Parts: sequence; C-alpha cells; structure tokens
Amino acid sequence: MTLTATAIRQDLVARLVAANVAGGAGHIWDSRLIDLKIPELPAVFVLSDDPVIEKLATDAMFYGRTEKVGAYAICTATTDALLAQAVDDLEDAILTATIGDPVWAGSFGDFKITVQKMLNLSSERAVAGVAVIFTTEYTLDYPYPAGSLDGLERIAVTTEPIQPAGANVSTRLIEVTPP
Repeated sequence: MTLTATAIRQDLVARLVAANVAGGAGHIWDSRLIDLKIPELPAVFVLSDDPVIEKLATDAMFYGRTEKVGAYAICTATTDALLAQAVDDLEDAILTATIGDPVWAGSFGDFKITVQKMLNLSSERAVAGVAVIFTTEYTLDYPYPAGSLDGLERIAVTTEPIQPAGANVSTRLIEVTPP
C-alpha cells in the first residue's frame, strides 16, 4: 500500500468489508457520515483527520507524517447487555482486520490505537458505538526536482568544535558527483 491518507483509509475500508465487519459491503462507508435508521445498523464510517507533517532531517525533502484514521462503528440491540456485547464485537472485528494482519501492522513506521466507546443518551433508542482510532506514523520522501543540482560542483563545510581548544576548524571541500 502506498502511504497516503486516502490509501490508508481506502485500505481500511477494504479490509473491513473483506472481514464482513458490520455486515460488510453496504454497511461500511469511506469519508461519509449519514444518519441511519435502526434497521440499517450496524454501520462503520472510516474517516481520516488531523494530519501532522514534520521535517525529519536537514534534507528538506524528507518528512514524517502522522495521520489519524478512525473506524467509527454504530450498532443497536434490544437489551443493554446485548448492546454492550455488540460494541465489543465490533471493536474486536475492527482490530482483528487490522492489527491481526501482520502486513497491515507492518505497513507503518509506528502506530497507536485509541478506543472510545459511546452511548446515545439523547434518545430512547438502544444505540451505541465504538471508535477505533489509528494514529499512524510514516515517512514521506520527495525526490529532488530534476535539474535542482545542476552546476553544483562542490560543497564547503566549516566545522566549529567547542572542544578541544586549538582544534582544526579549516574549511573542508567535498567534491560532488551530480545524480
């Protein structure tokens, strides 16, 4: 999988559909929140949010990206006990489809998972949900634009050590072979 917010989100949707989470296709949506009726539940909405990009090196073309991708599942049941079990089952199914797969889990430099369970207290419907939020970390490496190093023949590096006194701080020339 190429690591972009869209690719991560679409891959998560495909994995959840393949694992038949929430009934599979027709119950899992990419980047969409809709108001569903009780007979349409369970359902899962997959959204990406809050990207952070940071420079990782003095090379201006190498960055780290942190991306939050969440699977937000909603379900219903006839009793509180069944509702709690349905929420737990959705959480387990989402985690099994992702971190249960070593290919998915190995696709990122690092990731963290936050799980939030919620109840609908504003209505008399027995509706609850679980949000499984993956905070993924991966690197972005942009190639230098063609011709950006044209004419570069050498780089001068001046070292300025703090210790020891009297150290050689002469300019050192580095010959460059353009790519």
